[in-house]
Amino acid sequence: PYDVQKIKNRRTVRSNYLNENLKKEDLNYLNKEDSESILYFSNSSKEHKYLNEQTIEANKIQSYRDDAQGELANWIRFSSKDVEKYRDGLTMASMDIEGISAWVLRNFYNKTNVITKDFRETAINKIIKEVSDSSAGWLVITSENNSTNTLLETGKILQRLWLKVRDKSIAIHPITQIIEEPETNKNLNASMGIITPIQFLLRVGYLKNYPEPVSVRRAVDGFVRL
Repeated sequence: PYDVQKIKNRRTVRSNYLNENLKKEDLNYLNKEDSESILYFSNSSKEHKYLNEQTIEANKIQSYRDDAQGELANWIRFSSKDVEKYRDGLTMASMDIEGISAWVLRNFYNKTNVITKDFRETAINKIIKEVSDSSAGWLVITSENNSTNTLLETGKILQRLWLKVRDKSIAIHPITQIIEEPETNKNLNASMGIITPIQFLLRVGYLKNYPEPVSVRRAVDGFVRL
């Protein structure tokens, strides 16, 4: 039987990455079934620098699109009450926001704050810090084409990867704004030297201490009918 604990332990980690490159044996473990779809670009590569720069640019563009910011506002769970009510979305803990900052956001912020200039600028600065900090580089997941069946299979590749990384003390942080924004997406494949469609961009790195999972989860009967 499958080890369900792997699913329970899965989490996104955005900070405290180490600067060492992925070991060959660890990379082989991660992409064992999917080596043609999972590509690794180390922190010394020109592709790594390109993805860092374009991630910042894409986040700046997206942060000032009101429709995108409105969608984000609907997914952030500021208050503990909303976390328990919805049991999904972006909580303070899942975004690696802790201490006084988390307390202030939980108690004094709501959806209307997300569209303010200060909130947008803070989010951009957070992304700049994340991609500028240490990491092993980027993992890029591609697909053969954009058909529905292929996209579903590519999603399974990401899920398999996510359930493996903790075994090797590796964190992944999906940052896909480059793909989402036409202005940055149009040159992505050519700049990366990749012919097939790029579906996921994952910042990756080893962790000295792997944090416990923090995401709340819906009860199964909340979204499945038998």
